[in-house]
Amino acid sequence: MTRWWCALVFVAVSTGLSAQEIRRPRLAAKADTNDWEAYYEFGVQNLQRFPSRAYDAFHWAARLAPWSGDPLYAQWVAFHLRDVPRFARYLDDDQKVLAARDVRAADSTVSRAFLRNPFVHRGMEMALYDALPGRWRGDALTRAWLAYANQKFDKANELFGKAISQKPDQFYRFRHIRAVLFVMYKQYDSALTEVQALLAKAREAERSEAALVREYESKAFYEFAIGQLEAARGNPRAAREAFERALIEDLAYGPAHVALGALSEAAGQREAALASYAQAVDLSPGDAVYRYRYAVALLKANRPRDALDQLDQAIALEPYYAESYVFKGGAHETLGQADSARVAYRAYLDRAARNGQNRSLATRRLAALEGSSPNQ
Repeated sequence: MTRWWCALVFVAVSTGLSAQEIRRPRLAAKADTNDWEAYYEFGVQNLQRFPSRAYDAFHWAARLAPWSGDPLYAQWVAFHLRDVPRFARYLDDDQKVLAARDVRAADSTVSRAFLRNPFVHRGMEMALYDALPGRWRGDALTRAWLAYANQKFDKANELFGKAISQKPDQFYRFRHIRAVLFVMYKQYDSALTEVQALLAKAREAERSEAALVREYESKAFYEFAIGQLEAARGNPRAAREAFERALIEDLAYGPAHVALGALSEAAGQREAALASYAQAVDLSPGDAVYRYRYAVALLKANRPRDALDQLDQAIALEPYYAESYVFKGGAHETLGQADSARVAYRAYLDRAARNGQNRSLATRRLAALEGSSPNQ
């Protein structure tokens, strides 16, 4: 069978569709409406003046590029910019605000952003603090945000650290931003120290019956982040142990199953990898990322029929993600289903950005299939 997938670029994908469909913003005439960055840039341009418009744009950026945490994080920022007074109460851990349905949905959005990349850049959050009433003060936290917004990352990290030391109970959440900054400079040991401190705080909060822990502050999340840092440090055994601890905290924690699958693949343990991906799908059947990753692993294992089943369901969950279609085309081609392969490749080309990573390959394969078709 043709190893068609060897030339393809594998891209991780995740999804989080809202219950209510959001209309696509109208972009400039020359914009590539299949390019997530076009919507992301549109959102950035409209963020402060028209946050609802920006929210819609970031939503579509996330659907077109579900492998990226950036548009999801931006969507969370735009959500809170629509009601700045409530965001101020959110920062104060107002229990009524934290328990509100739309706020919890927004927390789920930012949680997905951190799951795709626990260390996603958080500079856009500055827009929220800038919108709060009052003047900028000269305290360490304010100066930290200003330094961050001006890309003076070393200074920002120093000032965030100073602010935390001054008010450790109030400002402990900013340890996550320090971890993000450490990761930018590949200072994984220092980032690990910050995440371990956040994990300790999560354990402390769990012991408090009055505490309402945000979804992206769970022990499972911090163990997952530790696993990612250990992997970056070149310690796959420690990474595996951290991902397993995340599953002890929450057996249904899909990203840990997927991460374990990736570690098993890297170690040449194909069956273990397939088992991890399958478990992620079983536990979260409505998540396109797990089905997509499972399908890629099945294709590598020369199981195209099983891969097709997963790809079809991933497409049903997120029909705007182009990469699923090019893999679907390759799977059909491997099975000798030329007509279905042509349909899938055309669907990919209809949805892929002009600079899509697999556009040239899909174009070549489609041309070859059309050239060999008895109807051509």
